[in-house]
Amino acid sequence: MAKAPLINDVSTDLERPPAFRLARHGDLPSRFVPIIRNHYADLEPLRTKHEPAAVFQAAQALASERKRWRITVSDSSAGHLEVIAITRVLRFRDDVVVRVAAGDIGETVVDMRSTSRLGRGDFGANAARIRAFVADLRQRLETA
Repeated sequence: MAKAPLINDVSTDLERPPAFRLARHGDLPSRFVPIIRNHYADLEPLRTKHEPAAVFQAAQALASERKRWRITVSDSSAGHLEVIAITRVLRFRDDVVVRVAAGDIGETVVDMRSTSRLGRGDFGANAARIRAFVADLRQRLETA
Protein backbone atom coordinates (compact mmCIF):
# COMPACT_ATOMS: atom_id res chain seq x y z
CA MET A 1 0.00 0.00 0.00
CA ALA A 2 1.27 3.44 -0.92
CA LYS A 3 2.20 5.84 1.84
CA ALA A 4 -0.53 8.34 2.66
CA PRO A 5 0.22 11.91 1.57
CA LEU A 6 0.89 14.62 4.13
CA ILE A 7 -2.56 16.25 3.96
CA ASN A 8 -5.45 16.41 6.43
CA ASP A 9 -8.41 17.55 4.32
CA VAL A 10 -10.06 15.41 1.61
CA SER A 11 -13.17 15.89 -0.53
CA THR A 12 -15.10 14.07 -3.24
CA ASP A 13 -15.69 17.39 -5.04
CA LEU A 14 -12.43 19.17 -5.77
CA GLU A 15 -13.98 21.99 -7.81
CA ARG A 16 -16.64 23.00 -5.29
CA PRO A 17 -15.97 21.15 -2.02
CA PRO A 18 -18.74 21.08 0.58
CA ALA A 19 -18.27 23.94 3.04
CA PHE A 20 -18.54 23.68 6.80
CA ARG A 21 -20.99 25.90 8.65
CA LEU A 22 -20.22 25.08 12.28
CA ALA A 23 -16.72 23.64 12.15
CA ARG A 24 -14.04 26.27 11.72
CA HIS A 25 -12.39 25.14 8.52
CA GLY A 26 -11.74 27.36 5.56
CA ASP A 27 -11.69 26.28 1.97
CA LEU A 28 -10.04 23.06 0.89
CA PRO A 29 -6.40 24.11 0.40
CA SER A 30 -5.74 24.42 -3.33
CA ARG A 31 -2.36 22.73 -2.92
CA PHE A 32 -4.20 19.58 -1.74
CA VAL A 33 -6.24 19.23 -4.95
CA PRO A 34 -3.52 17.63 -7.14
CA ILE A 35 -2.45 15.43 -4.22
CA ILE A 36 -6.02 14.19 -3.73
CA ARG A 37 -6.37 13.57 -7.48
CA ASN A 38 -3.14 11.58 -7.49
CA HIS A 39 -3.48 9.59 -4.25
CA TYR A 40 -7.25 9.31 -3.87
CA ALA A 41 -8.53 9.12 -7.44
CA ASP A 42 -11.18 6.63 -6.30
CA LEU A 43 -12.95 9.25 -4.16
CA GLU A 44 -15.95 10.35 -6.17
CA PRO A 45 -19.41 11.70 -5.44
CA LEU A 46 -22.16 9.15 -4.96
CA ARG A 47 -24.71 9.46 -7.77
CA THR A 48 -28.13 7.89 -7.40
CA LYS A 49 -31.62 8.03 -8.88
CA HIS A 50 -33.22 8.31 -5.42
CA GLU A 51 -34.89 11.58 -4.47
CA PRO A 52 -32.68 14.08 -2.57
CA ALA A 53 -34.94 14.01 0.52
CA ALA A 54 -34.72 10.22 0.75
CA VAL A 55 -30.94 10.29 0.25
CA PHE A 56 -30.51 12.95 2.93
CA GLN A 57 -32.66 10.94 5.33
CA ALA A 58 -30.58 7.81 4.66
CA ALA A 59 -27.31 9.73 5.12
CA GLN A 60 -28.51 11.25 8.38
CA ALA A 61 -29.67 7.87 9.70
CA LEU A 62 -26.37 6.26 8.74
CA ALA A 63 -24.36 9.04 10.40
CA SER A 64 -26.42 8.77 13.59
CA GLU A 65 -25.74 5.02 13.74
CA ARG A 66 -21.98 5.39 13.44
CA LYS A 67 -20.06 4.84 16.67
CA ARG A 68 -18.11 7.93 17.70
CA TRP A 69 -19.99 10.18 15.23
CA ARG A 70 -21.96 13.14 16.59
CA ILE A 71 -24.24 15.13 14.29
CA THR A 72 -23.75 18.86 14.85
CA VAL A 73 -25.70 20.34 11.92
CA SER A 74 -28.64 18.76 10.11
CA ASP A 75 -30.40 20.93 7.53
CA SER A 76 -32.56 18.75 5.31
CA SER A 77 -33.84 21.69 3.25
CA ALA A 78 -30.27 22.51 2.19
CA GLY A 79 -29.08 18.90 2.09
CA HIS A 80 -26.36 19.79 4.61
CA LEU A 81 -25.11 17.49 7.36
CA GLU A 82 -22.09 18.06 9.63
CA VAL A 83 -20.59 15.54 11.98
CA ILE A 84 -17.79 15.33 14.51
CA ALA A 85 -16.04 11.98 14.08
CA ILE A 86 -14.00 10.90 17.08
CA THR A 87 -11.09 8.62 16.19
CA ARG A 88 -10.80 5.26 17.91
CA VAL A 89 -7.19 5.64 18.99
CA LEU A 90 -6.26 8.89 20.80
CA ARG A 91 -9.86 10.23 20.43
CA PHE A 92 -9.00 13.02 17.97
CA ARG A 93 -11.98 15.02 16.72
CA ASP A 94 -12.31 15.28 12.96
CA ASP A 95 -15.00 17.13 11.05
CA VAL A 96 -17.14 15.75 8.26
CA VAL A 97 -19.63 17.50 5.99
CA VAL A 98 -22.10 15.73 3.70
CA ARG A 99 -23.85 17.60 0.90
CA VAL A 100 -26.90 16.08 -0.81
CA ALA A 101 -28.07 17.95 -3.91
CA ALA A 102 -30.09 17.45 -7.06
CA GLY A 103 -27.80 16.77 -10.00
CA ASP A 104 -28.46 16.18 -13.66
CA ILE A 105 -31.83 14.94 -14.89
CA GLY A 106 -33.31 12.93 -12.04
CA GLU A 107 -30.01 12.34 -10.30
CA THR A 108 -29.02 13.07 -6.70
CA VAL A 109 -25.38 13.73 -5.89
CA VAL A 110 -23.77 13.17 -2.49
CA ASP A 111 -20.44 14.86 -1.81
CA MET A 112 -18.34 14.60 1.33
CA ARG A 113 -15.43 16.37 2.89
CA SER A 114 -13.51 15.09 5.90
CA THR A 115 -10.93 17.17 7.74
CA SER A 116 -8.66 16.56 10.70
CA ARG A 117 -8.53 19.31 13.28
CA LEU A 118 -4.97 18.55 14.35
CA GLY A 119 -1.79 17.69 12.52
CA ARG A 120 -0.56 18.15 8.98
CA GLY A 121 -1.24 14.60 7.89
CA ASP A 122 -3.99 12.10 8.63
CA PHE A 123 -2.39 8.78 7.58
CA GLY A 124 -5.22 8.36 5.07
CA ALA A 125 -7.96 8.41 7.73
CA ASN A 126 -10.12 11.07 6.06
CA ALA A 127 -10.16 9.27 2.70
CA ALA A 128 -10.93 5.97 4.44
CA ARG A 129 -13.80 7.60 6.33
CA ILE A 130 -15.30 8.94 3.09
CA ARG A 131 -14.88 5.59 1.29
CA ALA A 132 -16.59 3.69 4.10
CA PHE A 133 -19.50 6.12 4.45
CA VAL A 134 -20.16 6.33 0.71
CA ALA A 135 -20.03 2.53 0.37
CA ASP A 136 -22.44 2.07 3.29
CA LEU A 137 -24.79 4.76 1.97
CA ARG A 138 -24.76 3.20 -1.50
CA GLN A 139 -25.63 -0.18 -0.02
CA ARG A 140 -28.41 1.30 2.11
CA LEU A 141 -29.95 3.04 -0.89
CA GLU A 142 -29.71 -0.07 -3.06
CA THR A 143 -31.57 -2.15 -0.49
CA ALA A 144 -34.23 0.49 0.21
